[in-house]
Amino acid sequence: MKRRFTFGSAELIMLMLMLPGLAKAQSGIQKISAHIFTRQAENGYKASLEGDIYYSANGNMVSYFTSPKNYVVITNGKGEMRIYNPQKNTVIQLQNNLLSSNITPFYYFFSGKTGDMGLRQSGYHIIDTKFDGDLKITLWRATHGDVRDPVTYVKLVHDKNNPVYMDYENAGKNIIRKVYYYNYTNLNGVEFPETFTEILYQNKDSVITKTEYSGFKINEQANNSLFEFRIPANAKLVTQ
Repeated sequence: MKRRFTFGSAELIMLMLMLPGLAKAQSGIQKISAHIFTRQAENGYKASLEGDIYYSANGNMVSYFTSPKNYVVITNGKGEMRIYNPQKNTVIQLQNNLLSSNITPFYYFFSGKTGDMGLRQSGYHIIDTKFDGDLKITLWRATHGDVRDPVTYVKLVHDKNNPVYMDYENAGKNIIRKVYYYNYTNLNGVEFPETFTEILYQNKDSVITKTEYSGFKINEQANNSLFEFRIPANAKLVTQ
């Protein structure tokens, strides 16, 4: 059974946290575009989301979704998100540090921070390191003391230099989230995965989200007016 994503809901926000971000100097990439296709399964229901993303090295990211509906989502490094509905000429505005384009997974790939995937920045420290063949397994524990964060422990697995798996545990050491990174490709000298699979464990069920990127265009090849998209000044603000 298929269902539609509820835009502006937790599903869309969680998806935006999986979208690319990149740093200026490390990769030599000033702008990049890619096609995105996401599938989600929950409680026997399935949903899909498709569109294109346009990211500039200044931290501005425009995501133009074409299926199941047309929406434009604009985010930046300050954690500001605007969701624009072209058909209704309406806009939803959100503000949260977790929405920043500077803490998305691909930010760490392009900024050369795949060694810890942002865990140190987020208030975690290493408590153990193991090796299994080519795999390096590091275990992390939270030190930030943020009671709003349910994650206490994190496992990060590298295959040589590439992150391939992460899991997140609560204080009781129950896994509440898993992320797999695979189908690595080389973009301008940077290795990163074209596919992410995330599993969120909720009560007795789980939510599985698979996100695939394709059709990458970099710098001069990434020539599209959507990089400079501006929401019309007369768009009606919608509050949630």
